[in-house]
Amino acid sequence: MRCTGCCEKMKAMKRIPAALLLAVLLFALLGAAPAGAVEPTGEGFVIPQLDDLPRVDLSEPQFMLANAYNSVGLEYALPEYADLGGQGIDPAVRDDTRAMLDAAHADGVNIYVGVAYRNWDYITYHFEEEVLRYGAAEAWLHYLPPGCNEHQTGYAIDVTDNPYDNSNYYPYDDSSVYESPVYDWMMEHCAEYGFIFRYPEGKEAWYGAGCDHFHFRYVGREAAAYIMEHDLCLEEFLYLIDPHSLYVPGLTSYATF
Repeated sequence: MRCTGCCEKMKAMKRIPAALLLAVLLFALLGAAPAGAVEPTGEGFVIPQLDDLPRVDLSEPQFMLANAYNSVGLEYALPEYADLGGQGIDPAVRDDTRAMLDAAHADGVNIYVGVAYRNWDYITYHFEEEVLRYGAAEAWLHYLPPGCNEHQTGYAIDVTDNPYDNSNYYPYDDSSVYESPVYDWMMEHCAEYGFIFRYPEGKEAWYGAGCDHFHFRYVGREAAAYIMEHDLCLEEFLYLIDPHSLYVPGLTSYATF
């Protein structure tokens, strides 16, 4: 982690009113986004009409939902985690992830995990940095806070072609990644190992944040194959399985959640 300017950042952080930071974190706990995040209306949703849904148990941990509107809890932490090249990950995901990376390398595509599990303290620190940089509302479009950040679940990875890269492969708003060998391989093969492309463009109303182009999420092979085949985001899939399993502003309400 770069330390240049850390002292100044910490001094600036102390000047943020405590009430502001508390309010931001309370939004994460409640699973609702602040005013600056995407706030869809029911008119903007097109619900896919699919009748061949797989039978999955949404209570299984790989389906836990963390996004701008739904939280796994501010202090959720993995009870244990497995090592994956220096990155922590849920033990249930390690073998499939390792097999996926090995298969990519065998195909001549160098893919590594740059970011996997991140705990509450880590996510909180970096979210506060984004608040300082962009303001509390816009920060959600760049980095989700604890509870809402998928890296806290242990089922999310950011991939890279650099084994020494310990951060996102590209800036979140750089769509040039779509022309990269890493992206092409992942989009073609990730579902074979239980992963999905987590934040497809054009579906921001469902997850309420900016697109993270190299962020993938483990949901198991059956669900992943269905999601990728039908070009769904995770929220659409969960809604189709059980509309009461998630909260989406403008589409569902806390009364039905």
